[in-house]
Amino acid sequence: SNAGGATSVDGSGTTRQLGLTSGSYVTAVGWDRSHGTEGSSKKILLGTSMGEVYEFALNGADHGATTSSSSRSSGSGGSDEGMPVLLHRFDSGRSKEERSRGGGGGAAYTIVSGIHFERPSSSSMSYQDGPFVLAVTSGISKRTRLHTFHTNSQSYSSPTAPASGASASFATTFSSEGGRSSFIELPGSVAFADLLICGDDFSIKTETGLYYGNT
Repeated sequence: SNAGGATSVDGSGTTRQLGLTSGSYVTAVGWDRSHGTEGSSKKILLGTSMGEVYEFALNGADHGATTSSSSRSSGSGGSDEGMPVLLHRFDSGRSKEERSRGGGGGAAYTIVSGIHFERPSSSSMSYQDGPFVLAVTSGISKRTRLHTFHTNSQSYSSPTAPASGASASFATTFSSEGGRSSFIELPGSVAFADLLICGDDFSIKTETGLYYGNT
């Protein structure tokens, strides 16, 4: 579905795009390996060919696909049912000089070539129980980057913060107020920098070889 025309207002009053941007397609999926079942994927992340990240959920045939209830507007009448919710857009990965010159070869957008997330255990204080997200972006003539997103501990200092043990949402993790993000650039440029996960370890295919680490 390449909708991208509908919007929804979440509980914080933020307007979010529903449906993939027209012309884009899914290039990476981050599955919930802790909570997903055969009947429901629970909340998952979708990366696209236009450098965007969406939240989505897939349920069995009896329920259909749904977005998370936290992203629905009380006045939407359920119009966002079954539509991905846009969380984040990555830039093209080109320098200011490259953008000013125009051209530069390759597609106009960086690709989300890999995405993965984990939820810390209830006994862990890391990331304030919010999801920790790894994302890789790449593309021909684009910078290869490894991005990390996690919940800012300061976002839980307000009187409206979730109760102890409550989980931060993806919207919070990707927001400028509640989340923190960083990235590192990897050598070279490759059309599709695969992200592979094995237990607590990961590897990324780059132009010059494999980059590996642990989550």
